[in-house]
Amino acid sequence: SNITIISQDWFPLAVGNRSHYAFKSSYQVQGGSWWHNYLFKTLAVIDTVFYNSKKYYSVNGFFEFPSGTKVRYDDDSMKVFIYKNNTEYTYMDFALPDGSILSQIQPNDTFLPISILSSSIIIMDDTLSVKGFFREATYPDRYKKGWYYFGPNLGPVYQYEDSNWWMVSLN
Repeated sequence: SNITIISQDWFPLAVGNRSHYAFKSSYQVQGGSWWHNYLFKTLAVIDTVFYNSKKYYSVNGFFEFPSGTKVRYDDDSMKVFIYKNNTEYTYMDFALPDGSILSQIQPNDTFLPISILSSSIIIMDDTLSVKGFFREATYPDRYKKGWYYFGPNLGPVYQYEDSNWWMVSLN
């Protein structure tokens, strides 16, 4: 099958931009019952900085990364980059087809494999085509799975995490 990829701005960045995205988490508590959490998170672009002649944006609220994390989005390659420890890492590649695997930098400097995926979600009665990734961390007898989606011209729009362990982190 032929797939046509149209370049889109999956992560609009400008100082002062704020985007709100839905966060849902489910944690299994001992005894089999589940605890569910629904809230909105805010990603705020607070400043710019240049490294190696590339413009990065300092952001707060980028998934589990600390405040001041440096990110950039490249329109041509359709990639989100994280600048960390004097190195640029590919965080997300929107040009990859569904099912592709990418090694993703985590806040604690480890890497997790992510699987690229597309879906659709309903936001305020509108159906939106989204693209993102799935990642999973496992521990002895424990797991945590997460689905993270971006909307074109919106940035992060939805995050869902599922775990059988209270307060386990994916990073």
